Amino acid sequence: VGVENWRTHTQLLKANNELKVFQSQMLQAAKLAAVGEMAASVVHEIKNPVQILSMQMEIVMLGRGQATGSACLIHRSSGCRISQNG
Repeated sequence: VGVENWRTHTQLLKANNELKVFQSQMLQAAKLAAVGEMAASVVHEIKNPVQILSMQMEIVMLGRGQATGSACLIHRSSGCRISQNG
């Protein structure tokens, strides 16, 4: 009976250690996911105002007849597609 209890106790200790390792890995994965979500949110918050400003600049320059490569370059880099006639 004593040997059997010792084996059961050893198996329980091993299972407990494995659970602690898995819990640590899950916690690390959750932290990385949270950092990823936060980074995506920051990029989104920065990208939107930059795109709005570049579109406004393009509109002003088109109104003045001064749309040059620099304004078009800003739009290309931000993914906007504005065709210019003239």
